[in-house]
Amino acid sequence: MFQKLAVSLFIASLAPAAYADVATFQQGFGYSGTRDTFIRDDQPNTNFDVNTLVTFESSPNTQGLLRFENLFGFGGMPVGSTINSASLTLEVFTATTQMTMRRMLADWDETALTWNNAMLDGNVAAGIQADDVEASTSITATDTNFTGTEVYDVTADVQAWANGGTAPGWVFTSTNTIQAAFWSSLTGTAADRPLLTVNFTAPVPEPATGGLLLLGILGIVARRKRR
Repeated sequence: MFQKLAVSLFIASLAPAAYADVATFQQGFGYSGTRDTFIRDDQPNTNFDVNTLVTFESSPNTQGLLRFENLFGFGGMPVGSTINSASLTLEVFTATTQMTMRRMLADWDETALTWNNAMLDGNVAAGIQADDVEASTSITATDTNFTGTEVYDVTADVQAWANGGTAPGWVFTSTNTIQAAFWSSLTGTAADRPLLTVNFTAPVPEPATGGLLLLGILGIVARRKRR
């Protein structure tokens, strides 16, 4: 009986099942890791983390920032997961005809960040720079009609984080002089808070795990025979 069980478990371990799952991250819905703020060059030493809106525009130069903490590891998705799809949903408060969204590369602290101290990872220029140091030069999303409910594909960004990179979120900028804004994680209407939805497949155990399991069971069988 034990021999048959060992063989069955070993065969099953050689081809462990991979399955897709969906995780959602939205402040107040079993999750509390959303961080968001904005910085302005006309108020360069002011921190705006306690705000119900995330704003951005070109004049005054205003940059919005958003991230979701603890996406992977304990309490989140497994590190090394395959990201089948990921989307970011924003509820727009003030529309604009130009929005650019880039993946942040440098970490930031929403409770302390200002325009003047946004010189991250050794940068000497104030404000967030799209220089592959503070933020990616590659564009995650751009929008010429930023209004209503907006949903953006962020699969590549979340995959980069699943591969072991840090997850400092995104920076939002605009070439438009009209201030644009979306609801932040602090807005009283919970359904309007930023939402990250991820369809992922968790990594499966290595086949060697099955071999170790088989050796253990065979050892038990051998000890039983010697009795």
